[in-house]
Amino acid sequence: MQITCNKYKINLKYPVVMGILNLTPDSFYDVSRCGNIDSALKKVDQMISDGASIIDIGGESTRPNSRKIDQELELERIFPIVRSIIERFDIPISIDSSKNLVIQEMLKIGISMINNVEPFNKKIISLILDHQDIPICVTCNIFLQSNSKNNIISSLNKYFIEETDKLKQEGIKEKRIVIDPGFGFKKNTSENYQILSNLNQLEKLRYPILVGISRKSMIGDLLKIPVQDRLNGSIVCATIASLKGAKIIRAHDVKETAQAVRIVREIIENKRG
Repeated sequence: MQITCNKYKINLKYPVVMGILNLTPDSFYDVSRCGNIDSALKKVDQMISDGASIIDIGGESTRPNSRKIDQELELERIFPIVRSIIERFDIPISIDSSKNLVIQEMLKIGISMINNVEPFNKKIISLILDHQDIPICVTCNIFLQSNSKNNIISSLNKYFIEETDKLKQEGIKEKRIVIDPGFGFKKNTSENYQILSNLNQLEKLRYPILVGISRKSMIGDLLKIPVQDRLNGSIVCATIASLKGAKIIRAHDVKETAQAVRIVREIIENKRG
């Protein structure tokens, strides 16, 4: 499996790491925040050295109950930093945004992927139709039926089939689509682990699977630990997700996650039977 990200080709035969760069003052993990160009460039340089294959940049927190900001403020936060990163580093840049203006301006300066946690509206679809080499991530950010394990996985499959069919009917090519089950988005702890334990059932959809579990509340709620103590749990979840078919692992802790997926690669290469 391979995905084209603008001028880049990313081999997804094995999982890759997407490093998180938060340009927000209120993201849930404060260590990941960067507020100026110098700190952002330093952080990106470190993530690349640590093994990131993609950098995902956001200017608005998407944690539960976070304060929403207007698109002008989001663009003001990220535009000069993203432009500087694209000029300096040779790596695909993903934009974590659901705002029309932000996506429009980011496409102009050469971003390589759109990671939208909201449904794609008509305006965004019209913006991205002419950018056939820019993959888009479809995130499940809705309440799912969860009377049983089978119900929630069935509901998740149904959601992705419906949403991707809509996109394809609008002219979005199938090869551009990535799916994200949306860990933590309108899902309780039990539902998150039901999805993680059955993640491989999404492989039949034949889209690359992106997961973002890093330091999330599903780890903290289960283990009763604060965000700064969730590294071990994050690595365990990333490893399980990788073994169950996830191809892009979105992570705060790039070095440790890259080491984990390297071990997964070795396991996959040496699998017998």
